[in-house]
Amino acid sequence: MSRQPHQCHQGLPLLGRALLSIIFIIAGIGKIIDFEGAVASLQHMGVQGSTVAIIVGLLLELIGGFMILLGWHTRIGCWLLMIFMLPTTLIFHAFWNFSGADAALQFSLFLKNLTIYGGLILLLSYGPGKWSIDAKHVE
Repeated sequence: MSRQPHQCHQGLPLLGRALLSIIFIIAGIGKIIDFEGAVASLQHMGVQGSTVAIIVGLLLELIGGFMILLGWHTRIGCWLLMIFMLPTTLIFHAFWNFSGADAALQFSLFLKNLTIYGGLILLLSYGPGKWSIDAKHVE
């Protein structure tokens, strides 16, 4: 038996989408603002094709982030961000390559990304809620 959310709870998915998307939107804007620094950071880590990787990354973050925020083709936005996060998490937060305090920090960031991934999976599974562009197309 499925229950409809109480009227006052119908805005909670919008709040959740906003909180989930903001990290990606801010990170994408940050890459635009300091494009050279972002490329240099990837080059320092030995990533081949750093310029292309930054462009692809910022596009995935911004497009996916805004799609989730607006609830517009939300599931596609989730997939875009999940595609972005998988290599990002494994490359940048490879805690197994560190020791001591650095390993603890990277492990924490790795778990943070897994948590975000879990939120994206929930959003992918249950949809964006009533207050979304997607819901307006269903009515």
